[in-house]
Order: sequence, then C-alpha cells, then structure tokens
Amino acid sequence: LAVMRTPLVGRLVLAVVLKQQGVGKVKQLAAGVGASPIFLPIRQLTREEMAEHTAAAAQFDLAFFESLPVPPKPSRRELVELGIWRRLRASDYTDAYRSGRASPENVIKQLVRDINESNASGLRQLNAFIDVDEGDAISQAADSGLRWRAGEAIGPLDGVPIGVKDVADIIGYKTGHGTRFLTDVKGVASSDSICLARLRAAGAILIGKCGMQELGIGTHGANVFQGSARNPHHPAHFCGGSSSGCAAAIASGLIPIAIGADGGGSIRIPAACTGIYGLKPTYGRIPVGESKSNENLTNSVGCIGPMAATIEDIALVYMVMSGQDPQEAEASGRPPPHIQGFDQAHTLSGVRVGVCEEYFDHADPRIVARGRAMLAELVKLGAVIVPIELHNLDAIRIAHLLTISAEIAVAMDKYSEKEFTAETSVYLNMASQITARDYLSSQKVRRYATDEVARVFASVDLVALPSTAIIAPPIEDESLGVVDIPTLGRLARFSTLANFVGLPAISVPAGKAADSALPVGFQLIAPHYQEALLLRAAKALASSPETLTGPPQVCFPRPPKL
Repeated sequence: LAVMRTPLVGRLVLAVVLKQQGVGKVKQLAAGVGASPIFLPIRQLTREEMAEHTAAAAQFDLAFFESLPVPPKPSRRELVELGIWRRLRASDYTDAYRSGRASPENVIKQLVRDINESNASGLRQLNAFIDVDEGDAISQAADSGLRWRAGEAIGPLDGVPIGVKDVADIIGYKTGHGTRFLTDVKGVASSDSICLARLRAAGAILIGKCGMQELGIGTHGANVFQGSARNPHHPAHFCGGSSSGCAAAIASGLIPIAIGADGGGSIRIPAACTGIYGLKPTYGRIPVGESKSNENLTNSVGCIGPMAATIEDIALVYMVMSGQDPQEAEASGRPPPHIQGFDQAHTLSGVRVGVCEEYFDHADPRIVARGRAMLAELVKLGAVIVPIELHNLDAIRIAHLLTISAEIAVAMDKYSEKEFTAETSVYLNMASQITARDYLSSQKVRRYATDEVARVFASVDLVALPSTAIIAPPIEDESLGVVDIPTLGRLARFSTLANFVGLPAISVPAGKAADSALPVGFQLIAPHYQEALLLRAAKALASSPETLTGPPQVCFPRPPKL
C-alpha cells in the first residue's frame, strides 16, 4: 500500500487499469462533443410537462395505498410446489394493528430479538444491521401503539419498521458510510435526513442502521470492519453492494422496507442479487439535505431510494420521501411526484419497451434467459418490444466510473488513507490520480449520453436490461477486502447509465438462475420523472410466476399474529 500511495506509481497503476477498461474511448468521444459539459444530470421540464405532472399529483394522497387489494396468503401447496414465499408488507403490520391482533410494541420487541440473532454467529448469521438502539425503537413503537389504540394512526406506514443504509442521518445515531472512523468524526446526528424525517412524520419506525460496503466503493457488498452482509438465499455469497445490509434484511424477512442509496447501481445490484425490489429515482427526486454528520460522497450521480419486498411498498415509500426540498436551489424546476396508473397495472397495452439486443445479451446466459422470460411477460401484458441501439456504452460506463471515483476521492481528501481498508485505499489512491482533464472529458461524455437517451426515449417509453451481468459472487477471503475490478464491472455493467444521466430505474425480481439458489434481477429504465410508469410496469410484472424466487435459506418467521 505504501508503494500504491506514491503519486507516480499510483498514476501508472491507474493508467494500466483505465487502459484495460477503455478510458481512451472517453477522451476520444469527448473530443467529438461540441456542446458544453453537463455537471449535474438535471432535466428542466417544459411548462406543459410540468402542468401534466402537477395535475396527476393532485389526484393522489397516501389513503390511496390503503385501498389497494392485498393478495391472499399462499396455501401450503403453493409454498411447497410453486415456491411462493410471501414476505411481509407494510399493510400486514397496519392491518394487524388496526384489528388489535398485534401491537407495534410487541412486533418491535420480537424484531429486535431477531436482529440480534441475525448478527450472532450461527446458521442464521446475516450481518444485515450494524446499529440498533433498542430503547429508541421501543419508544417509537410505544408512540405508534398509542396512536393506533386511540384511533389516531397517521397512515399506511404507522408502526412499520424500516431499516436505513449507513449514509443517511437518524436522530441519535452516528453515520459512518461503512467506515470505522467517520462515526466518531461526525458524531451523533441531531436531526433526521429530510427523507427520513418524512418517514418518521408518516409514523414509520426507523429501526436502525444497515451495513454497507465502505464508502460505497464496490459492488460486492464486502466490509472487513463490520462484517459482510450474507445473502439469505445462499449465505456463502455476497448480497451485492453497496446497500448490502438493506437487501439482506428484507430478503430474509426481518423487515419489509429499507432505505438505500445508489451512485452506480448500489440499490439495484443488491436488490437483484437477493430477489427484492429496488428503485433508483430521478436525480434529486428524493431530498437528503445537508448536515454536519452526513457526507455527500457522490454529488452528481448518487441518490436515495427505497428497497422493499413488494412493489406496493416501493411505491408507498417513494411517495412519502419524494418531493421538493425548499432549501435546494434546483428544486423549483422539479415536478411533484405521483403514481398515476399504479392501480391500473393489469395491462401495459401500448407501452413501448426498448431492447438493445447486443447489450441485453452481454451477461451470464442464465441471466439473459431470465430476462428474456420477463420480456415475454411484458408482451403478454400488452407491451410492445422495440429494437433500439445504444451507442458508445463502454465510454459512458468509464466516464461514470471516473466521475464517481473522483467525487468520492475529493470528499475523502481530508481524511488519512490509513483509516480505510486495504481495498478502499487502493481504489481511493487510484481515484486521487484522476486529472481535471479526465473529469472534464467525462462530463462532456455525460452531455453525449444525455442526448443519446433523449434520442432513444423519443421512440420508446421504457428501456429493459438485466440488472446485473452475473449472479451474486461467492464470499472468499475477506481479510483485506475484495479488490476485484472485473467483477465490480460485471455487477454494475447495466446500472451506471441511469446514474450518469439521472434517469429513474428499478430492479424487479426475475426468479432464480438455472441450477442455482441465487436470484436474478430485471431492470427497467424510464425518462426523467417518469417513476409512475416504472412502478406501473413493475406492478404488472409482480403477479407473474416468472418473478418468484421461493424462500431463502435464511429466513425469519413473521411476528406472531401478523
């Protein structure tokens, strides 16, 4: 590592790595882009577009979710023969509280016991949570219980436990971004991040912090300091990263919902690897806010988003968290959120889904096969598959890599490298060698990529891709972390475009890979601010048997009477 920190050596190593990855394509493509670079992927809507979004948003409130039908619990035959395993959803909690069958206090006490078991050595060890304040959790539950018994429940999230990736602030908790030192540097948060404050105001119980890959650098989900989260479907494998703890907690049935963050696929990759849903919203759609304890590591590509066992809970939490932050300069140009059409997801008639055949097939054949099955389901629902072309994807992918690496490195410049794992130190050292020319060239490529997706979405409504190019990788020697750039790239192959251009994207469960216990994800990408269409399409697919993953190897039973 000492040698790696030498600027000359670090630059040489970076040059070799980036040459292998195709960095020359970035400079070549940037040289041909005549327009100015784009530094933030924000799209300004026309007056007509803004009016359409505003009119649609006026038709919805949270009571809409309480009117949605809940699928019946699977029978024993369905559980055994069809592999149906129904994880908990928010409505299971609120229905039980409303009827008096269960109380938030008892549910949360049992959950804390289950979390403690999942963190202990043994057959059910998952390492999903890194910090749970039992007293605070029970206090939140007691407040919820009082509201329910008084007939004053706030809404469809009241008393529902939600985990939070260690990148957002919760009152009384430290935020460490997966490191072992930022928690002490930043101290205890005195306020919630804006999106979490909105969840708390809706009655949700913020149960604690979920583990993640250090600084979000990497896509495996490895963390030497905290212990890597185990994949509930096969505990000898990673969950994917970097929102790995969130994925493990949901996939195992511990909680129904978690809040992740996505700078290059960090919500969608672990969602795909564990068989759950994960939504990366439009850039800036869900505000975080600034605080002394929170580091904005990925300023131009990162965002907060929901992960959940069901598409209904994805939509619910998206609606609660999203919306303008009045203190943000760009907020006035963003439309209000809505989910128009979510209750009419029985058909996708006329929806045009773009597929770039060569790109779609650039994955493990088992993943391609599952993706093809999902495309067939879209056709059954009335969608039309439209062949499209996406140009210069390698250059776009590397431009994103240069951008996110440089932004993380700059954010960490004030901290000593010795505080990081060997794995993170290697990545940070390489990132510190990125030049201003590299970064500026990447932003010119962002301009090109923005124009490219605008061209594509002129002829289609959605773009379909696999969520990852490989299934969850095995956990091997974790003593130094996982410095594996090829695997990092394969896991993130299909996810970075949406981050770089600021588009909304969702990973939908797509069953399991053939001859494997590991799940596969199917990704849909939409134009800016078209989350409603993404959610409608994902809900239409949710009833298909092609999405089923079956119960994981490590799962926790429902709390009594839920």
